[in-house]
Amino acid sequence: MAFAPVDSSLHYQRATLLMAEARIDEAQAELGRTISADPNELRAYVMQAQIALGRGDLDEAERLVRLASRVDPNHAWLLTVQGMVLLHRKQLKEAHALLMRATQLAPDALQTRYALGLSFLAQDHLSFAEQAFRVVVEKNPTAHGVRHMLADVIRGQGRHAEAAEVIEAGLVPNNTMPPDLMRYAGELWLVAGNHARALPLLKRAAAAAPDDRVTLDALIEALRRNGDAADARNTLEAALATSPHIDGLWSARLSFEPADGDIDGLAKRWQAAIPESVQPLHVKMWQAEQQGDKQAAKALAERIIELEPGHVEANSQIVNQLFLDDPPAAVAYIQALLPNITDPRTGRMVLGWLGRAQDRAGQYADAAATWTRLHAIPDPQAQPLPASSGDATIYPPIAEPEGNAPRPVFLFGPSGSGVERVVSTLLHNTRSRIGIDRTSLQPPHDPLQYPQTALRLSVGELDAATVISAWRATLASRGLDESNGPIDWLPWWDNALLHALRNALPEALVLFVLCDPRDMLVDWLQRDSYIRYDAGTPMRIAVWLAHVLEQVATVAEGSPVSNRVVRIDAIADDAAAIAAATGQALGIELSPAPALGPGRFVSGHWRNYAEALAGPFAALNAVARRLGYPDA
Repeated sequence: MAFAPVDSSLHYQRATLLMAEARIDEAQAELGRTISADPNELRAYVMQAQIALGRGDLDEAERLVRLASRVDPNHAWLLTVQGMVLLHRKQLKEAHALLMRATQLAPDALQTRYALGLSFLAQDHLSFAEQAFRVVVEKNPTAHGVRHMLADVIRGQGRHAEAAEVIEAGLVPNNTMPPDLMRYAGELWLVAGNHARALPLLKRAAAAAPDDRVTLDALIEALRRNGDAADARNTLEAALATSPHIDGLWSARLSFEPADGDIDGLAKRWQAAIPESVQPLHVKMWQAEQQGDKQAAKALAERIIELEPGHVEANSQIVNQLFLDDPPAAVAYIQALLPNITDPRTGRMVLGWLGRAQDRAGQYADAAATWTRLHAIPDPQAQPLPASSGDATIYPPIAEPEGNAPRPVFLFGPSGSGVERVVSTLLHNTRSRIGIDRTSLQPPHDPLQYPQTALRLSVGELDAATVISAWRATLASRGLDESNGPIDWLPWWDNALLHALRNALPEALVLFVLCDPRDMLVDWLQRDSYIRYDAGTPMRIAVWLAHVLEQVATVAEGSPVSNRVVRIDAIADDAAAIAAATGQALGIELSPAPALGPGRFVSGHWRNYAEALAGPFAALNAVARRLGYPDA
């Protein structure tokens, strides 16, 4: 260039070298000199347009394309850039037509073939996109970005192992590859169920990027599936030898330490390697708590809070101790935390702590106010309270089914009833018979899942046979067998369901779990529902609860279907008594569940809130009386 400063090809060649080094601004300047030296240098316009595309400036790319088209409107490179601009503008049909023309004009041009693959991908033509990307990868094995896209297209067609092999093939030419691509291959092998192929890839990926949490999680999963704890420990120790400053590696190493291993030694090494980290202190706090050393646990919690004032577990440790030893102090401590909390989920949790602490301190009006405030916080994931069908049909009694054949059981307990304790007992004893998936993230899609089914039944929009047939159709996929007497935990109840049960499944048994409705309300307020409802105020909850319980009372009094009631008022924290009561209701022998969850308030605790929740209790008094509970 010093000898021939107006040679446009030299400026263009230098621009390509600068682009290869990702020195975009310098390349852009060199391309400008190229065009100044030769306004007909089409390659320079195309490269400038590509830079504009990379920056997302479609208008500038289009302007440059128009300039280049004056030189050669049918050049394959120009058609490729035009197609890419249209692709970005979602004009898929027009873009594809241009890219097909470009490919016909220059079948060996890799950029054109790659752009055609993108066009197929945008139209969801995965097999054609795969073919286009394969051509690029075969001719340029080090094009790791295209290799990643090829693997992703193959994965999208359900061929996980083949997708992983495509990535692994890229290791052959020079045995190097970006760590995120090696991680992706390892993840694909895990999905394909081959941890042996995944493990070496994930070990290499983690060695190259030890601070990448996603890679580390995949490696831990592969090590876990491999089942060789010693190899897992050695792998992570090797990583720690070169990268001791990464908390995630220490956490992973700790996860493979046996319960009787040197957890304390690991925590000390961790703390020495990362003195500013609170995580080893958290491990020590957990150890002290497990050993019953309350003073040490509290001291460690205080040290953690000095380093990280909002640390949830450390604050929880202090709150729990104050809750047991000095409830008023717990109230004051939690109230001091609240102004500094910005995360809504953490705020909900801490308000829950406050309400329970106020209850324990005897500050019942304050506790009711806290719970009211808690339930007023919007939650985008909360469900609306199930609407009632208003069904008021009076059904004649139904006879008990004859014989001892297994009968399906439908279990329901309103929020606050303690139904979860009965579910825990049944899970412990009859895991293969009970379906608890209706409250999960992957519920069955049958009519009994949706509260609107009640209204549709009551107005005749749905018939009984259709509902029960659809229910039967989902049993196998839920791991349930009708011949084995499945127990289906329903998240809602409406007496309109009696249309279906009486007419199409008369052998069914409905099992209700109840306690005093006023205690239900208090439990719901302080613990929240096992299904997060957008319930609003205590009065709204009480009105809804009263309506549901009136329907339950109708069934229990009139027996339109076979039903049993388990009352847990006096046995809520007695696993043996719950097993006995549930077993008696079902006519089977059950053993106590090993754990029931956090303790409940004692039966009748609602009376402490007789003044603070007088209005909601008034809405529940009539149904409480109907269910056999005293007014006061």
